[in-house]
Amino acid sequence: MDNCYTHCCTCYCYTVHCTVVFFATHSLAITIFIAGQMLYYDGTSNFPSEYCQAITGVLVFISVIGFVSVMLLGSHPHTVYTLLNWLYLLSMVKVAITILKFLPQVRSNIARKSTQGWNIHGSNMDFVGGMF
Repeated sequence: MDNCYTHCCTCYCYTVHCTVVFFATHSLAITIFIAGQMLYYDGTSNFPSEYCQAITGVLVFISVIGFVSVMLLGSHPHTVYTLLNWLYLLSMVKVAITILKFLPQVRSNIARKSTQGWNIHGSNMDFVGGMF
């Protein structure tokens, strides 16, 4: 990965630290754990809406197609289908998910004209974690 980044962006040398990998893995594990708790304790009463399922399906589809493109076409010279570009695609998917997951709460706050029940610390931690 470091060689791919150095080849693509010659102006800056960046190494992937183990903390970056740990943060992503930890975030995925916690998300799966929370989703499992929602399904286990609440059953289908707390299942994501059809709209949310459709958006999630589209984002997963885009990510999988990007990965398959890298695996099939990434070995050709002068290709744009590199593992680095796929990781950039995943970062854009992460930004889309972050924006979309806060929109229902913002809509609810506007309708109620109150932020009661919304813990700002979770939002702050999400944004700060994404910056690092």
